[in-house]
Amino acid sequence: MTDDARRLARLSGGAAADEGATVGFTIEVEDGRNVDIACDTAALEPMIHYMIGLGRLAASGREKVAPHQFGHTDRVETTPIEISDLGLMREMTADGATLVMRMFGFDLGFQVTPHQLKALHAEIERVLPASMLHPSDHHHHHHDH
Repeated sequence: MTDDARRLARLSGGAAADEGATVGFTIEVEDGRNVDIACDTAALEPMIHYMIGLGRLAASGREKVAPHQFGHTDRVETTPIEISDLGLMREMTADGATLVMRMFGFDLGFQVTPHQLKALHAEIERVLPASMLHPSDHHHHHHDH
């Protein structure tokens, strides 16, 4: 990275065009200059993958970065992103699965191992009330004949 790179202050001014095919936002840098960006919504998913790739690159460059399992003692500060669907896709060649989340019309897939799936299952059972996991009303449909 060059020494004269502009440092990002924030992204702002996000909006979608009326037809929803394009989005726009402003990149603000610390010296006060702004760049207005417009892009097709199809470019958003590759952009997210690109940012995740940068995060992976940064993590591999730091010392003593180890895999971490979230658990009940963690204090993770994050802003949740609403998803419209969630599912698992079985891997065809590996011993694992892909956790797929649909967000705002595009899908992101995360590779998960059997160990991670078991940990996720245990965490779901720990966090969610039993009434959500095992509702007494099983939605049986009774038809009058």
